[in-house]
Amino acid sequence: MLKTAIITSPLIGIYSIVPVFFFMNSGSNSPSVEFTPTKALTVISVISFTVFLMWMWNFFLEHNFNKIRKSVPAPYAKTVKYLLSYLIIFLVVIFRFVVAEEVRPQGMGWFEYYPFVGSFAANTFILVLVNLIITQTDKSELELQKANLEISQLTLEQEQLKQRIHPHFLFNTLSTLQILIEKDAEKAVGYTRRLAGFLRSSFTLTQNDVIPLATDLSFMVNYIDLQNTRFNDSIVLEVAVPDSVLKKGRLPVFALQTLAENAVKHNSFSAKNRLKISVCYNSDGRLTVSNLKSPRYSTAETTGTGLKNLRERYAHFTDKLPVTEEAETHFAVKLYVLGI
Repeated sequence: MLKTAIITSPLIGIYSIVPVFFFMNSGSNSPSVEFTPTKALTVISVISFTVFLMWMWNFFLEHNFNKIRKSVPAPYAKTVKYLLSYLIIFLVVIFRFVVAEEVRPQGMGWFEYYPFVGSFAANTFILVLVNLIITQTDKSELELQKANLEISQLTLEQEQLKQRIHPHFLFNTLSTLQILIEKDAEKAVGYTRRLAGFLRSSFTLTQNDVIPLATDLSFMVNYIDLQNTRFNDSIVLEVAVPDSVLKKGRLPVFALQTLAENAVKHNSFSAKNRLKISVCYNSDGRLTVSNLKSPRYSTAETTGTGLKNLRERYAHFTDKLPVTEEAETHFAVKLYVLGI
């Protein structure tokens, strides 16, 4: 508001003196007053300073509006504020009118009361601007609060989505550990140690929403290594991603591990009939994660929770969501690489 007051005060001062200038030079009945540049500049300066004081008074009233609202019934608070605004202006103009009586030109008629009209008009203009500024400020604050709430909501949703990953993953790994304990206790001990290190790093990664592509790929490789412990090296991973993309690219945390987990969950494989998973980078800025299909013979329905979760997490960063491609022989998911 202070900036607006400084800019508008001299403009209103210039605007206020124009009618006086035209009246005094309108004809023979008008008073003969010589308006020299110095006198005109002095009058404009005095009026501008007076207008600036009007601004300051209205700032003061606005700043103390809550006190006014506590002192009078709420429906009349604004009325009291406006009355105080115009009352002070009225008293100031009267003071100027009385003090300037000796130097005021004679023969001005009704135009002699122009200072009252001009001051009230200027004050009305100031009140309009003050209300517009306050309305715009309140609107900006509401929009900022709304944006902060939306960010908080998105952050909460993102955390909830990430928290869904671990229970699902832990269920599968513990089931694997149970099978290994029954079949090979020594291998189960090694698997437990690797699993502990894997979970330790995964808990660290969940502190981030997106991570470097190289890190997420490393996490996927570790996951497949764990699964190969159970399935006797029955899973093969092929990676064809340029080093520049590995360094610059970013993915939502656990994106690749989610797809690897889906491939393991929905396909049958063995040491003779290995599951092949490939990760390659395309010229359209997407990673294609694909695997040869060898569906499990199961009556259980696929829930699609993993891919749904991945799409929801992607939606927080881009409108380029994962795209699935399914054929008779293979299944593929295309992921948009962030940061490229």
